[in-house]
Amino acid sequence: MNTKTFEISLNTDCLSSSLATCSDAMIEKLKPLGLKLIANNPKDTVNGFISIVHDTQHLVRIEIYTEDEKPNTQHLSTLEKPITIPSENQIKSLLQ
Repeated sequence: MNTKTFEISLNTDCLSSSLATCSDAMIEKLKPLGLKLIANNPKDTVNGFISIVHDTQHLVRIEIYTEDEKPNTQHLSTLEKPITIPSENQIKSLLQ
């Protein structure tokens, strides 16, 4: 599967909340981009995924699919290229 990868460092602190709350907040900030980055059930359609290293300086890695892929033996979800792939600046501005 081909993807467009963005790696962004953020100076943020999530020690006062759970890691899940921190992750959910970042996904919420990215909603204006119209990307679905997390599957709510195994058969969802997603446009990519997000991974976060939670530390004083967070490392956020976002991978956006650049082609479609139907469910197969490796995944039940449909992987779908979004209509528009955002720029790194668009992503950064929403996460700041």
